[in-house]
Amino acid sequence: MTKIDKRKFARAVRVFREEKDLTQLELANAIKTTSNTVARWERGETVPKNELVLNKLREIGITW
Repeated sequence: MTKIDKRKFARAVRVFREEKDLTQLELANAIKTTSNTVARWERGETVPKNELVLNKLREIGITW
């Protein structure tokens, strides 16, 4: 698995979500995770370690 830059990832998630006018909960529901997880991603605290989650994010158009 490729190492992900937390800051770039955080920005990509936040920008995508805001451009699509989604709440953190709506994004979380779309990719089968929690709004707390999305919030931690957007703060740059964590990044997904699960390749399936990363693939779901790519599928909906989030790139970092």
